[in-house]
This record gives sequence, structure tokens and C-alpha cells, in this order.
Amino acid sequence: MKVYYYHTIDIRNVYQQWRNGTFPGHFLYGATHLRNEGIDVVMHQPIRPKQRWKLSLHTAFKILTCHEHFDAIYATTFRGLEIIIFLRALGLFRRPVCVWHHQPVVKARSFFREMIARLFYKGIDQMFFFSDKIIQDSLHSVKAKRERMHVVRWGADLKYYDALLNDFDKSSRFGFISTGKEMRDMPTLIGAFNHTSAPLDIYSCREYLGTNYERMFADMEFMII
Repeated sequence: MKVYYYHTIDIRNVYQQWRNGTFPGHFLYGATHLRNEGIDVVMHQPIRPKQRWKLSLHTAFKILTCHEHFDAIYATTFRGLEIIIFLRALGLFRRPVCVWHHQPVVKARSFFREMIARLFYKGIDQMFFFSDKIIQDSLHSVKAKRERMHVVRWGADLKYYDALLNDFDKSSRFGFISTGKEMRDMPTLIGAFNHTSAPLDIYSCREYLGTNYERMFADMEFMII
């Protein structure tokens, strides 16, 4: 079996960095294990335009003109894969499309967008989620089909970080850093650190996917050490 592996980062470069031990493998969403399972890989060559429609057009062009045979698409996100997914929904693209879905499937705000979204999700054969909670939240939407949804436990590449720690003076480590912007549970994080004397730096954005982190932090209580 061979899959077309879609990612929005420079896969070939990052994959080589992972093989050299200089990049954590979990950001490749299982691609580092595919060959061990007897699955060959065609690696997508992405671009990073500011406009999403340019990304989608480029992705569709690269996939539809790929001269290598592949049996399915394995994608870390549907961002940039929209044209291919719609073609799949219309029966114009024959190969299965399997994607990681990073948030719950939700109902669109307008009737027109909801109808378009229902067609869109018909073009996704299998979806991978990070947790049972995301699947349960998604099942409130008629677009979510339980038989197409799978939980894949995603976590840090411990081998990479263990090797990284061995290269540094452990006595010089001080504090913690938290990153991210997709539905992060900041109250739990801050609440936990309020019961320690450890410093914490948080790097995020002011607002993302309807969550205003700036307002959230302003409303929370912090323990100053």
C-alpha cells in the first residue's frame, strides 16, 4: 500500500531532521511509523501562501498531477485539501481521503454554510481525533458519522526529548513553558501552577476559534511568587 502524505510544512526537510534526531516525530502525525507497517509514502511538496484558496489550488494541482501511484490520501489537516475533498464528495476523486480533525465537528452559523459543510464532510472517508471528548462533542452534528471517526492518542516524542535532555546541564533547567492556541484549558493550567512555586511562561495568541485568551487571562487569578 502507498499513501499520499499531506502536511502544510516542508515534510521532506522535517522528516530528514527527525531521522537526524533534531526534530520531534509527533509533529509528523504517525508518518514516522508508516514504513514500519509496510506503507510506502508519497510526500507532498507544500507552499505557504497567505491566501487559503491559493494553498487549496496548489494542493489539488500537486495531487491530481502526481505521477506516482498511491492508494489513499493521509492528511494531517484538511486545511488546503478542500478541493480534493469536494471532488471526493462528488465522486470525481476515486481514492479515500483520511484526515486528522483537530477540533470538534460543529454546526455552521448559516444554513448555506451548513449545506456546503455537509457536502464537504461526505468527502472525508476517515477522521482521526485526539480524544474521546472531541468525538463526543462532534456527534452533536449531523455531519459526524461515528463509523468514520477514530481516536488516536497523540503525545510527545519522548525519545527525542530524552535525547535532548541528555545534551543539557539538568541543573540549569528552570521553570516551564506552555504553547498553543487550539482550545487550550488555560484555567486548569494556571490553577495547577498556583499550587507550586514554579514559574510559567505562556505563549499564545489574543484570540483564536472564538476563544479570547486575553480576556480569559484578565479574568483569572494568578499567584505571584
